Amino acid sequence: MADRVFGSHEKAQRWLRKHSKVLGETPINLLQSETGAVLVEEELHRIDYGIFA
Repeated sequence: MADRVFGSHEKAQRWLRKHSKVLGETPINLLQSETGAVLVEEELHRIDYGIFA
């Protein structure tokens, strides 16, 4: 999903590894749990639709 939202695998990987103020953690670390994965998915939806927090 991140690849699609960001348009490239490289950009998606950078986003996944960069600390997110909104999420309070790096997205890749949040993917370790189902709850965290849902938070990452919701944030990707917000980015995809241009809704920035």
